[in-house]
Amino acid sequence: MKSKIVLLTTLLTIGFTFQNCIPECNCSPIDTPFFDIKGIAISNMPSKAEVDFENYFGIYMSYQVDYITSVCEKKQDWGFSLMNTALACDCDFNGSQGSKNEKLDNVTVITLNDFDSEHLANDTINDLMQVRVGEFNLVDLDQYLQQDSMLIPKVNLELGLMLKKAPELNKSFEVKIIVDLSTSETYEATSQPITIDN
Repeated sequence: MKSKIVLLTTLLTIGFTFQNCIPECNCSPIDTPFFDIKGIAISNMPSKAEVDFENYFGIYMSYQVDYITSVCEKKQDWGFSLMNTALACDCDFNGSQGSKNEKLDNVTVITLNDFDSEHLANDTINDLMQVRVGEFNLVDLDQYLQQDSMLIPKVNLELGLMLKKAPELNKSFEVKIIVDLSTSETYEATSQPITIDN
C-alpha cells in the first residue's frame, strides 16, 4: 500500500514540476502594433430617411485606418507533463495600441442646410454638438476637443456626435465634418440627409 502512495506521489510531483501551462507564442515580427488613420466615414443613427428628434441618436464618425497586424503561430510544446496544457496564444492584432503619433486636433461640423436663424447653410454648428462619452455622458464638442490631448486609442475609433436641438428652418439635416489631426492630415466626409421632426 505504501509503495502505491509513494508511486502516486512521485507521478503527481513530476507532473506538476514539468507542466507548461503557458505555451510559447511565436508571433511573427512587426514594426509596431499601431494603426494609421487614412480617412473618416460618418453615418446617421438610425439610418432612416425620417426620424423624430427624440429618436435621433446622432452622427457617428469612424476613422478608416490601416492596421499593422501580427500573425500568431502556436509553437509545438515537447515538454513532459501529466497535466493538460493550455493552448492559448496571445498576440497583438489590429492596432491594439492605438495610433502611434496621431492626435485629434479639431473637428468642424458644417450644416449644409439652414438650421436656425443663427446657423444658416455652410455655417459651423460646433456649438450645437455634443460628444457621447461613455454610455450616458454628453460633453460639448468644443469642451471635448480641449480635453482630448492624447493619442487616438483603439477604443476611440468611433465618435458619437449628438445634436442639442432639432433643426428649425429646414428639417432636412445634412452636415460635412472636417477632422484635423496633429500630423497635419485633414479628412472630411458628408452625411446622408435625414429629416428630423420636432
